[in-house]
Amino acid sequence: MNSRLIISLFALLGSMTSWAAPAEHEVKTQVVFGLNKTEVDPQLNGNKQTVKYMDELLADDVLPVRVEILSVSSPEGPYAYNKRLSQGRAKGMETFLRERYPALASVEFVTNTVDEDWTGVADYLKRSSYEWKDDALKIVKLEGADRKARLKELWVGEAWDHLMKNCFPYLRRAQITFIYSADKMPLSFEDCSAGDLRLKFRSGYRNLDPNLADNANLLAAVKNKISSGYNGPIVLSGYSSPDGSETANIKLAHLRAQSVRRYLVDQLSYPDSLIVVSPGQVDWQQLTCLVRNGYLGADRDEVLKILNDGEKTSVQKKRALLRLKGGETWSQLKENFKSELCAVSVHFSDSPATVSEEEVKPSVDEKKPAVDTTETKKLIEVKIEKEQGTVVDTLLLHPVDSLPVQGDTLLVPDKKTPSEGVVEGDVSKFEDISKTKHGKQKALFAVGTNALLDLGTALNVSVEVPVGKHWDITADYIFPWWKDRAHSFAFEILHLDLGARYYFKPWQNRDASVLRGWYASASAGLGYYDFAPWGDGVQGEEIKLSLGGGYTWALGDWWRLSAELGVGPVFTRYRNYQHQPNGDLLWISNQNRVLFGPTSAKISFSYLLHTRK
Repeated sequence: MNSRLIISLFALLGSMTSWAAPAEHEVKTQVVFGLNKTEVDPQLNGNKQTVKYMDELLADDVLPVRVEILSVSSPEGPYAYNKRLSQGRAKGMETFLRERYPALASVEFVTNTVDEDWTGVADYLKRSSYEWKDDALKIVKLEGADRKARLKELWVGEAWDHLMKNCFPYLRRAQITFIYSADKMPLSFEDCSAGDLRLKFRSGYRNLDPNLADNANLLAAVKNKISSGYNGPIVLSGYSSPDGSETANIKLAHLRAQSVRRYLVDQLSYPDSLIVVSPGQVDWQQLTCLVRNGYLGADRDEVLKILNDGEKTSVQKKRALLRLKGGETWSQLKENFKSELCAVSVHFSDSPATVSEEEVKPSVDEKKPAVDTTETKKLIEVKIEKEQGTVVDTLLLHPVDSLPVQGDTLLVPDKKTPSEGVVEGDVSKFEDISKTKHGKQKALFAVGTNALLDLGTALNVSVEVPVGKHWDITADYIFPWWKDRAHSFAFEILHLDLGARYYFKPWQNRDASVLRGWYASASAGLGYYDFAPWGDGVQGEEIKLSLGGGYTWALGDWWRLSAELGVGPVFTRYRNYQHQPNGDLLWISNQNRVLFGPTSAKISFSYLLHTRK
C-alpha cells in the first residue's frame, strides 16, 4: 500500500508517549450530497478523491472499532424537509460504507444529524469580508424560522443569493469519523510525538492547566520519571498553532514553555539549572504529520504539498492554505488539529547537556518577512532574569492570559472572488475569500463601443470609470462623419454624453468583480448632426437627457456585455435644406422642437483595463 496515501489517526495522537497513551485515535473525513439527494454519489466533486482515501484506509487488516456519522443539511427550504434530508443522508452514508466495505459489517455505527447547519453558515460569514457580513451574522444567531425571511430581505436579497450559491451547497454533507483502538491500529500509523510528552494548552493561553486533556497523566509520568532517579537535562519546547500573528505565536509558545519550567521547579523541585527552554515556534511539523495521518479531505495531497514546501515561509504557507476551498480547508484543519498544536513537549535527554547562562530567546526564521511588533510589545514585555538559579517572569501592564493576544486566532481573509458554486446542486467550492487569482490586479476603467450604433456605421467609443462600490461614471462619444464631395449624401454626428450608473450589487474590491448585474442610469449630452440621405437634408444642434437602466454581464474576468434602454426629452434646433445642382445648399426653414421618447439604446461590449500582477 502506498504509504503516502495511507491515512491514520488525529486528535490525541500527538500526546502518545511511552508513559501515557490515549485510548482512541480518530480519522475524519466528509462526503457531500447532490441536489436534494440522500444517496452517495462517489463522482460528485471531491467525493472521488475522498472515497479513494477511504479505500486506502480500510484496505488495512486492522479495522476501526466504531464509525460515527454526522449528517447535515443546509438551512434553505422548509425545516421538516431539511430534517428528512439529514436523516436520509445519514442512512445513505451508512448504507454506502457497509456495501462498499463488507469488512465493516461487524463494526458499530453511530449516526447523528444536524437538520439545519446555521453554525456552518456563521463560520462561513466570519471568514468573509462583505459589507453585509455583520448584519447577516446577527440574523444567523437569532432563534426561530424568521431568520430565513430576514436573510432574504438583507441587501435586497443579495446576501441570500450569495449564500445559496457559495455557502449552502457545501453544508449538505455527512462527516465520517473512523475510531481506532490505541492498542490495535493499522501498521502504517505514524507517531507524531517522536517519543516526547506533549502537554496541552488552551488556545491563546500560556499558563499550564494540569487538568486539561491528558495533562494530569502526563505530569504524573514526568513525576515518576524524576522520582525513579532521573537527574539529567529536561528540554522544553513550546509550540503554537499557525493561527494569527507570527510574532505573537512565537512569543506565546515561549511563554508556555516557561510555564512548564516553573511547574517543574516549584511543584516537582527539579533543579532549574538542568532545564533547557528551546525557542518557541509555530508547529508546522506536527501539523504536517497530523494531516498525513488524519485528514481525508479531497484536497489532502494539495495540503501536504503546501506543508512540505521548504521554500515557503510560515506566512506563505498560511496564505496558500487559506486559498483552498475559500478557507473551508483551513477551518477544518483548525477544528481537527488545533488542540494538538498548542502544546509544550517534554524531552528527557540521556546525554549530558550544558545549559547556557543566558536564557534562550525565541526567534523568527530569517526567511520570514519582518513583522512590526510594536503593538505586541505595548501589550506584553517579558523580562527573564536569573537569580540564584530561579527564572522570574516579569509581566508588564497585564498578565498574558488576560491579553487580547492574536496568537492561535483565526486569520480572517479579506478578499473574495467568484467561485464555481452551484445553487442547491451541491457541492461547490467555497468562495475563495482570502485571495483571488486577480487579487493583486486593480480595475482602472473600461473602454467599449455600442454595437447597435456600429451596425449603423455610427462610430462611437465609451469610457466607464468605477467609483466607490456601486457607481460608474460614463462618457460616450459618437463621431460618424460620412459625406460625398457634392454633399448629395451626408451622415454626420458629433455627440458627447456624460452620465452615471448605479449598480445595485456592490463590489467589495476594485478588481474583476466590478461592473456586474443590474443598474440604473442617467445621462445628459449635446451634439451636432447633419443628415442628407437623398439630397435634401436637415442640420441642427441638440441637447438630450436620459433616464434608464440595464444589465451588465461578465464575459470572463475583464470583458463586459451591457444592454441598456433610456427615455427622456430631446431639445433641438434644426434647419431644412435642399441640395442644388451647383453644389450649394438652399435653406428652406428653421425650427425648434422638444421631443420625448427613447433616448438611449445600447448593446455594448467593453473591456476593463487593469493593472498587471
